[in-house]
Amino acid sequence: MAIVIMAIFSYSFQSIQGALFLSIAHGITSPGLFICAGILYDRFHTRTLIYYRGITIYMPLFSIIFFIFTLANMATPLTGNFIGEYLCFLGIFNQNPILAVLASLSIILVAAYSI
Repeated sequence: MAIVIMAIFSYSFQSIQGALFLSIAHGITSPGLFICAGILYDRFHTRTLIYYRGITIYMPLFSIIFFIFTLANMATPLTGNFIGEYLCFLGIFNQNPILAVLASLSIILVAAYSI
C-alpha cells in the first residue's frame, strides 16, 4: 500500500489510475490470503508450518487457490496487482525516477516474504 500512497502523491493520471486498480486488487488478494490462513488454523489449530506438510494431498483445491492468491500478492504478470503496480511505478517514474527505482526494490521484498 506504500506504492499506492506514492502513486497518489506523484499526481499523474497513470499513477492515480494504477493506485485505484492496485487498491481494488489488494482488497481482493489480501482478504483471500487471510481467509486461507484462517482455514488452515481452523483445521490444524496451530500456526507451526511443519504440520502443514502434505496439505496438497488432503486439500488440493485449497492449495491451488492459496497458490493463486500468493502469486497475485507477488504481482506476477496477468494479475491485477501487476497491472496496478506497473501503472503506479510508471507514474512515479515520470515524476521522480530515483524514488521509483528505490521503491521498486519492494518488489523483491514482496517476492521473498511470499515465497
